[in-house]
Amino acid sequence: MEIDKRLIVPIFLLTVVYLGGMYGFQSTEEWSYFDSAFYITMAVTSVAAYGGQFPQTESGKMLLMAISIIGVANMLYIFSILADLMSRHDDKNREMLKQALSPLVKAQSQLYSKEKGDEL
Repeated sequence: MEIDKRLIVPIFLLTVVYLGGMYGFQSTEEWSYFDSAFYITMAVTSVAAYGGQFPQTESGKMLLMAISIIGVANMLYIFSILADLMSRHDDKNREMLKQALSPLVKAQSQLYSKEKGDEL
């Protein structure tokens, strides 16, 4: 399966946001990379943060706001591309099903028209 070309830049940007967030929180808040910095970056960009951990410094708060804006917008863009891909896939399946069932639909409509003609 090939990856859609529209996903390359947003996934790269999301990777940069994660790595930048991890580095930024580690340097401003002195959090460990994976235990805290990755957790808060992932929680904020996925809009699942519930306030269990938050930055104490002004620079950490500013970093959190930047990650929130860029990360959430980027995630929404990725989700819109994935939804478009799924709907296109659904259209292809619908067309294949229509082609496969068309003989049955024709036969049923002919049978229905014959029954209606017999009743008149």
